[in-house]
Amino acid sequence: MEIISSTAQLPTWYTPERYMHLKRASYDVILSELWLRHHANEDIEQGKECKELSLLFNKRFINDLDIPPDDAYNALGLNVKLISSPVLKILAGEVMRDSDATDNRYVHEIGMCNLFGDGFVSLNLKLATNSEIIDEFTILLDKLRKESNIPEPKREFRSVEKFDAIFQNHVFEYINLTLWAKANNLKIPPRVFAEAIVNADKTPTFTATEIQNKVQRNAQQILSISYLKQLEVDIKTHRI
Repeated sequence: MEIISSTAQLPTWYTPERYMHLKRASYDVILSELWLRHHANEDIEQGKECKELSLLFNKRFINDLDIPPDDAYNALGLNVKLISSPVLKILAGEVMRDSDATDNRYVHEIGMCNLFGDGFVSLNLKLATNSEIIDEFTILLDKLRKESNIPEPKREFRSVEKFDAIFQNHVFEYINLTLWAKANNLKIPPRVFAEAIVNADKTPTFTATEIQNKVQRNAQQILSISYLKQLEVDIKTHRI
């Protein structure tokens, strides 16, 4: 494995300026960009061909006009894998009737079943108030978790603080360069990262020690599936 000894050996697409514009994108666009990098990292780690790399290492986000609106994001052809919501999945009535057992049917015809590790709920909106549905769903949820032996997942991070860390710790810059290095069987030492990740006035943002500890740690946490799932839920429920 070749070791990169100076910033002159870094790819020409890398410029600190491009990440200033990404910072002004919406939560949904930033989340999609992180999922893109998560899947790219998975492919590289597994020795698969990483089709996302050509999308990551190009001239997107050079200026504000490059930031897509939320509803047009898929038009870019990013091929981001669809991630279904971990909160609720509504099952079609005919499927629910086929899979629902009698003991899963409650007073207001709220039914719940477990298929392939996912919880599905069907409900009759005509027969219950919102508060009644929420109360019954809470009972059903506890029952389903117990029967499925799937405990409630722990949230490891405070969303707002960890989201701020994406840009405070220049995570996109670090991840992009790391993915490029992995894909090309190269290694970028902390010293070169410290020279490449700079402030607007071109002064270093971090020391090599901070890169190795603080920046790397935050990048790994933010790119983890547990954090991305948490961020996805928090964006949808407006907690961030």
